[in-house]
Amino acid sequence: MNSSPQPFPANLRRRALSFAGACGAVVVLAACSTADRTPAVAATSAPASTAPSSNPSSNPPSSPTAPITASPPSSIPATSIPATSTPAAGGTAHPVPADCDTTSVPKAVPRTPSGAPLISVTAGANAWIAHRDTEPIRLALYADGTVITTKGYGSISEALPVASIGTVADCLRDWAVTEFGDLMDLNMGQSQVTDQGTTVVTLAPPGRTVRTLPIYAFGSGDDALPDPAQRANRQRLHTAIATVTAGVVNQTSWTPNRLRLIKTADGKNIPAHRWPGPTTLRTLLAGRTGQGCMEVTGETAARVIKEIGSEPMLARWDDPGRGTGSGGTFYLGILLPGQPACAI
Repeated sequence: MNSSPQPFPANLRRRALSFAGACGAVVVLAACSTADRTPAVAATSAPASTAPSSNPSSNPPSSPTAPITASPPSSIPATSIPATSTPAAGGTAHPVPADCDTTSVPKAVPRTPSGAPLISVTAGANAWIAHRDTEPIRLALYADGTVITTKGYGSISEALPVASIGTVADCLRDWAVTEFGDLMDLNMGQSQVTDQGTTVVTLAPPGRTVRTLPIYAFGSGDDALPDPAQRANRQRLHTAIATVTAGVVNQTSWTPNRLRLIKTADGKNIPAHRWPGPTTLRTLLAGRTGQGCMEVTGETAARVIKEIGSEPMLARWDDPGRGTGSGGTFYLGILLPGQPACAI
């Protein structure tokens, strides 16, 4: 068998290059947190610091459920995405098959998939940017080739993240499973910067053990790694993510059909909305978890999304005429297909 690298297909190469500057990492949303849920009423998206923290409690958590932050670093420009497979410590990147053509995907409006994603990757927002309950999955690749991507980090002071849906060719999906399978075994290092987020790569092929790979300061802290092999491993992951995203076709906007709703403390100057139903707030509150988490689905989710529009995800919701306990302050998070709503 000829093991020499094959050329990176031209159609994917062009799209990967244009995407690399905006892609960065992608995400598995953390489950409902047991952390303090007091809203930051006047929250702003403060930039992540690269200086050592004077407060040990503010240093980045190592848990895969850590919230996500930063955009991809300017130190990894679009032009760093290679046109051919790149050797990396611990293994060599698998080339996309030369005959893998994204135009082979039939033109059709993608349907919302079912089941958990094959691959998902977190963006890595830190606690100042996003709440771990509202940070969205940045990219999810499903078994049928559907890909859902989101923009935004899920800050409760901002609107719900915007999502898109599309498809990739079967050959690109199969390549991604192989490539990400290898990446799960590589050492991504522990970057020597502080107060960043943790990106989590998840690989879950049907019938096989779910594997996760947490990477602290992915993108924002790559250049702070002293080991060139670890830097190369991270670059290989950047390339894999960009390659999948560049291969998406039939892309269109996507409206989530499920939301995570979290009860939190009241505060000042919080926007107010009228709960649209048909599922009442009282019904949802009666079934909330110990962490105050609820799942909103179907027509109610669609109406809530329409009602909140471009307003912040943190809001006061009232359900007039429903009696005591039918209102309160909540924040929202979008849920992708297969994503647990309120796992503890």
